Amino acid sequence: MTEQMIKKSRYSLLLRLAFFFFSFLLIYSLLIGYVFIKSSINYEKEVNEKLNKDIAVEIVKDASPFLNGQVSENKVQDLMHYLMTVNPSIEIYVLNASGEILTYMAPNKVVQLKKVSVLPILKFIDSKGNEFVQGDDPRNPGKVKVFSAAPVLENNKLLGYVYVILASQEYDGIASSIQSSSFLQLTLKSFLIILIISFIIGFAIFWITTKNLSHIIDVFRKYKSGDMKSRISLPLPNTEYSVIEKTFNEMADSLERKIIQIHEIDKLRKELIANISHDLRTPVASISGYTELLIDKNDSLNASDRVKYLSIIDTNSKKMEKQIQDLFDLSKLESAHYKLHLEPLHMGELVADIADKYKLLANKKGIHLNTIFSKNLPLIQADIALMDRAIQNLVENALKFSGTGSTINIEIGQAPDKIIIFVSDNGIGIPESDIPFIFDRYKIGKKNVENSTGLGLAIVKKIIELHHAAIHVLSKENRGTTFTIEIPV
Repeated sequence: MTEQMIKKSRYSLLLRLAFFFFSFLLIYSLLIGYVFIKSSINYEKEVNEKLNKDIAVEIVKDASPFLNGQVSENKVQDLMHYLMTVNPSIEIYVLNASGEILTYMAPNKVVQLKKVSVLPILKFIDSKGNEFVQGDDPRNPGKVKVFSAAPVLENNKLLGYVYVILASQEYDGIASSIQSSSFLQLTLKSFLIILIISFIIGFAIFWITTKNLSHIIDVFRKYKSGDMKSRISLPLPNTEYSVIEKTFNEMADSLERKIIQIHEIDKLRKELIANISHDLRTPVASISGYTELLIDKNDSLNASDRVKYLSIIDTNSKKMEKQIQDLFDLSKLESAHYKLHLEPLHMGELVADIADKYKLLANKKGIHLNTIFSKNLPLIQADIALMDRAIQNLVENALKFSGTGSTINIEIGQAPDKIIIFVSDNGIGIPESDIPFIFDRYKIGKKNVENSTGLGLAIVKKIIELHHAAIHVLSKENRGTTFTIEIPV
């Protein structure tokens, strides 16, 4: 059923295309034919005028129509009759100086005008017949025709003009009949040529269109059947279907990326569940084991052992609590609905407070904790609680991986439109192979550390990203690590 519909739509498209081109070319050919006929008529008139431009001058030279200032009727009539016999397509008129018709020789003696305009006559005489000019037709008021004209002078006085119409009314009638016949023949020939051209063009466009369309339909079917790698590559590029090609391919690429992301997220989810299960299993097992020991041997345990076991239970409980809290915090930060509570913040004051908080712990471990910053730092817009959490995590991280005698520096510098925070230590450093993954969840590194949840740096990175800031790490194994945070002012 679908194949029949496609074939039917193709034939319908072919007929529409052929009809469109046929109509277009027919109208175009009729216009061209009309312009051609009109141009031919004007060309013929201009040639006629050029060939016979001196006929009026010759008439005046051979026999002037005036004698002693008056029209010589007999002389004029004899001359006109002779000329009309030799060239029956002309009409001869004798005009006075203002353009009034004094006498004439015209077929059927039908003349409706008593006067013609002398302006075209003067223009013709001035150009000596070299400029195409048309004058009034005495037999058809409101129409113009090609002519020849010459002034008649006697004793240097203008008596009038000889005005010769070069295409009589009878000539126009015959010419019009021939032109109509020619136009009809031209139209019929054009019709046949256009009909053939229309179907050739229609079939060509139909072939081009359906070739691309068939390929597009084929790709759609493959994609529907599960071939997610199918892409449109048109056999004939740069057509109106190129937009469909680009749109579909972009959509397919986008869907493929989304599917890959979903698989990656699913893989991370499975890893996350496995890591949580593993990390919680150890403290839970420890708590369970020592709790059972306390229950079973409660009467035989001395106070010192009892305190020791309870201390282990407490430590593992806190570790598990921190693991769950970190996981909850990271999930909350990754939520699309999480909103920052932005306030003006002086990073120097925040860093000083954090340093004071960890001073005692650093001193116990024999680590020097220093802060370096200017009091004139610009304020930034930040979520104070989150920024405090991020810097604390970096400081805690440095304390965990630094030994006795090490130094940790928290330094704040300035650059155009941003402040830069450096948290550096000269501890054990990070293996080069681990650096690209240092901000991933549960990436603790090869040198695992007690009480580390593996989520601290992932939380730091998410907090920095939420502030449209950037964090980088530079580390050398056994030489130390420096975290750099760039925050826009």
